[in-house]
Amino acid sequence: MDDVDRLIEDWIQVRTILKGHLRQLKDPGHPEFPGGENDRNAAETQVTIHRCVTEIEVLISRYSSRL
Repeated sequence: MDDVDRLIEDWIQVRTILKGHLRQLKDPGHPEFPGGENDRNAAETQVTIHRCVTEIEVLISRYSSRL
């Protein structure tokens, strides 16, 4: 396994973790956010995590295609 393979493996693991966080945030009983604006904070966090997942998927695709 070379360095790129390890990067791809790590990115897949991070993507899996982030998707789990998205599922938790969509759950009506998700943890409270500090500051009192729980629904807005949860929505903004979901958007940010979704954007991160998309970027990670681009990296996985780009580096997997070089193999």
